[in-house]
Amino acid sequence: MGAPQCQEEYRPYTYSEYKTWGENRRCELLDGYVYNFASPTRTHQNLTFMFGRRIADYLDDKPC
Repeated sequence: MGAPQCQEEYRPYTYSEYKTWGENRRCELLDGYVYNFASPTRTHQNLTFMFGRRIADYLDDKPC
């Protein structure tokens, strides 16, 4: 049995099946179900950086 397309067939898979899909799959298996492991969008990356920078700025010169 080949690797499912992440939205193709919604059924539980076993870890043994998951291990046969190869290293190039961008998804993960949680409780037997396949979830797409898509790359974050540019907007998501920019927002994450902005929030991280604000937190770092706030923590500058503060004891932790």
